[in-house]
Amino acid sequence: MPISLSRAAAVAAIGTLALVVQPVMAKPAADKSNGAQVSINDHTCTGAVPSEDGLIVAEGIFTGAEHKVQKVKTGSGNMFLMCKFDVPASLVPDSRRSAKGFGCVVDDGVRTTDTQMLVSPGGRGMLLCQVN
Repeated sequence: MPISLSRAAAVAAIGTLALVVQPVMAKPAADKSNGAQVSINDHTCTGAVPSEDGLIVAEGIFTGAEHKVQKVKTGSGNMFLMCKFDVPASLVPDSRRSAKGFGCVVDDGVRTTDTQMLVSPGGRGMLLCQVN
């Protein structure tokens, strides 16, 4: 009998614990002004193939390639722009290239140098610009 009593006590304890640990659903905020605004493919970006020493030079800059652009702007003013692009065949590098700290206009004249450009030898590129 002591075994069945201990089992009964364990089952009762687990049942009580299950009742105590019920999730509480959050109520949605009435004020939506602090939510993030996300736009996809509503913007354009200029791609570039950085030089081997990590600089953005005029010979490596191009436009007109297929761009996939995502921009996020939060209610607190933080902004993030990400652009994925295909590099024109004539500019595809033979090694991975990257650059940081160059100028980028994120939104309506808002500039930042918190930036990064990455290009693969396979001809794919990505531009990241962030404003905090």
